[in-house]
Amino acid sequence: MRIMFVITELSPAGAEKIVSELAFSCRKAGDDCLVLALKPPPEKGFFSIVEKLERSGVTTRFLGGNNTFANLFPLVAGIRKAVKEFSPDVIHAHLIHPSLLCRFACLFNGIPLVNTLHIAERRKGKGLFFLLDALTAFRCDAYTAVSRAAAAFQEKKCHFPPGTLFVIPNGSDPVVPAPEGLVMEKKKLWGLAECDFLAGAAGRLDFQKGYDLFLESIPFLAPKLPPGRKLGFLFMGEGPLGDSLRKRAEELNAKYENIHIAFPGFQENASSLLVMLDLFLMPSRYEGYGLALAEAFSLGIPSLSSKADSLPEICECFPGHFLYFDPEDREKTAERFLEAMKLAKFEGGTIRSCETMAKEYRELYEKLTQERKK
Repeated sequence: MRIMFVITELSPAGAEKIVSELAFSCRKAGDDCLVLALKPPPEKGFFSIVEKLERSGVTTRFLGGNNTFANLFPLVAGIRKAVKEFSPDVIHAHLIHPSLLCRFACLFNGIPLVNTLHIAERRKGKGLFFLLDALTAFRCDAYTAVSRAAAAFQEKKCHFPPGTLFVIPNGSDPVVPAPEGLVMEKKKLWGLAECDFLAGAAGRLDFQKGYDLFLESIPFLAPKLPPGRKLGFLFMGEGPLGDSLRKRAEELNAKYENIHIAFPGFQENASSLLVMLDLFLMPSRYEGYGLALAEAFSLGIPSLSSKADSLPEICECFPGHFLYFDPEDREKTAERFLEAMKLAKFEGGTIRSCETMAKEYRELYEKLTQERKK
């Protein structure tokens, strides 16, 4: 089988991880795979997914565009050209922009089209995308979502009948913890070695993840800490809020001796470095799945999580090892954090493997191709 995956970009993030896992699995099964990204290649230092794909024999290609309407026709033309040259049996588009563009680019070519929704999009000004999705959804042969919450959200926004999107949850394999020596080295490098309790996360530094909300709870938390205790907070990742979050962290570090907050940027092995945490923080405003949360649970790290969208679907697989909180309530967040500090690390486990996820998608591909042949 020849499978063409289409995605916005290939910088390290949740949807990109899922696409790469699907491509790895299909390649292992003997399929020819092309991963087509709408945007240019990632910047230097963020090229890990591309390198892993190409080492596994998956072809990658970049159209060099962006998400503006000025790029609409060039991107549609680029997708059409890639389809003609690669001649796939199935096209699988991930995220809203690739899904919409593929619905136009793949008109009348007879190739099954799968669309996958990865997010419950709650940012303002996205009404046009919901309208376009509602008007063109009939153009895809299968419309999937990575969580029940994401599916229900999109169905409500687009006035789809319940069950229009069917759920294939993301897969997440057990994370291999970083060696103790590397953990200690990183703690010293990031100024966290003297902290007796460490909480944090790995993810994009943007509005969705809510790290700004959590930092605003620190002035309520620091005075409530028992004497002699020092808390460390670690947020691994990069994104549009990076500069403002680092500036706020510097202000808080200067003001409170019993707090140290580190934003060390993107880390190639961020998932394995989560093992240094005593508590995983997930203050998201909205989510599609929450892959980093699943990875933390696989390492046996308890969590303090918002109830955003799909996160309860993950948390409630690990009863007794999480607490919920409302990131918008800064003072209550501090109280919930103190409660969460009592949660102990545990054996850990996974919800479903990448292999299981890939198997479900492959069965879908085969079903669609067989139906087209009839």
